[in-house]
Amino acid sequence: MKRSELVFTAILIPIDFAMLLFAAMLAYFLRFSSSLSETYPVQFELPFGEYFILVLFIIPFWLLIFSLAGLYNLRKKRRLIDDFYSVFLGVSTGMTALVLLIFFRHELFSSRFLVVANWFLAIIFVTIGRVIIKMIRAYLYRYDYGTRRVIIIGQSQECKYLVNHFQNDIGAGYRVINHFKELEKEEIKKIRRNVERGKVDEIINCDPEIPKGKTARLIEIADAARVQYKYIPDFFETKATNIDVNTVAGIPVVALKRTPLDGWWQIIKRLLDFVISFFGLIVLSPLMGLV
Repeated sequence: MKRSELVFTAILIPIDFAMLLFAAMLAYFLRFSSSLSETYPVQFELPFGEYFILVLFIIPFWLLIFSLAGLYNLRKKRRLIDDFYSVFLGVSTGMTALVLLIFFRHELFSSRFLVVANWFLAIIFVTIGRVIIKMIRAYLYRYDYGTRRVIIIGQSQECKYLVNHFQNDIGAGYRVINHFKELEKEEIKKIRRNVERGKVDEIINCDPEIPKGKTARLIEIADAARVQYKYIPDFFETKATNIDVNTVAGIPVVALKRTPLDGWWQIIKRLLDFVISFFGLIVLSPLMGLV
């Protein structure tokens, strides 16, 4: 990961924390405001200090869910609607866990308004935070800060379109270092030299007709320097597993994934692990006690 991506990842966490905290505080003051309390009288006691401590305890758990949902993976270029969908899933998962906690611990407050308001406002404010970060990144791209330096290989129409898109759209966050229409020994040497000098962040292969031996050498060069290798697939390869297909300028680009589980599927696996472990302990507790 580039230094700039580490910086933005580090910034995202406190921004999400602040947005979640702000949403919780706004929900509290809305509930206890004079106008709302007159219409819907408050039937429970919840001092602000107790509520504030509870929120500070819950937010780190919420951020953990965001991390499992892939919200801190800035390498993946996503549209705003994709970010909103991930935020919606992350906030909803965290709120579901909170509702379960309220259900099992009767001493906690039982305000449906606070739960719904926190859920709604958290989605809105976290999304706003994402929009702000995207605007800042797009602005910094104009000064070549945080752009991903790429080598593109091929001469197909998709390849030419990608090169033109990266060169004309600064906000895309890519800068073309080299564009090789063919891949011969001399081109492979240049690619290896640029990669070893740290001038390359990604290699994008747009030519599916390149022999497997040369493709293997590209992957070997990329792996040795921890550079991302991507390629434009044919129709059947998009159906393969353990790959991540992103759309760049309307063209499908495949990235080799290190794990088949990502995003929401990882959350489902973690939740299943927790539920199975929890009920397993209950079922086996008599036997464990006897042992």
